Amino acid sequence: MTLVQFPRSARRVGAGRAIIAFVDFQHEYLAEGRPHTISEAQPALDRSARLLAAARDFRMPVAHFRQVRQSPYFNREAAVTDWIEPFRPRGHEMVFERAKPSVYASGAFTSFLRHIDSPVIVLAGLSSDQACLATAIDAFHRDHTLIYVSDCSATPSIDHMNETASHSFVADLIARYAQVITLADFVEQAASA
Repeated sequence: MTLVQFPRSARRVGAGRAIIAFVDFQHEYLAEGRPHTISEAQPALDRSARLLAAARDFRMPVAHFRQVRQSPYFNREAAVTDWIEPFRPRGHEMVFERAKPSVYASGAFTSFLRHIDSPVIVLAGLSSDQACLATAIDAFHRDHTLIYVSDCSATPSIDHMNETASHSFVADLIARYAQVITLADFVEQAASA
């Protein structure tokens, strides 16, 4: 088990350095017949909903990221670009959009991070092979702490591998750049912070 040190003040609204980031929880990944579809996403979605509820219960800052592109996929006008319920952001939660995989592609997010000493990003997302991996590499190069919640994330099939094997492969790659934990690890450590 990887030990994650959450700031003791993280239970207060706006306090602490940990940002809980939900990346690309969009219908594009669930729509049948689309190239980005993850057919086995439901277990990760169920755990991610619990992660989101825990972050809200612990009053940690929550950020939602979605892809919006000038293309037939992730197009702002397409219904499949909308949020998956229950990942629709609440009014007090942060929302960032970007056209490239890493969350650092959002200028508003990188500007926000410039005002945080030693940021800690707890990351869960769909398309781990793109968004989560790219974010882990970008965080590593910025000396930011990234904690990837692997069982709250999913990966589409890569080449000849099924989704489970693809996700395991990508999680191993992310572990080279970030800490990899599970939902149970997160809840246990956040509760004791």
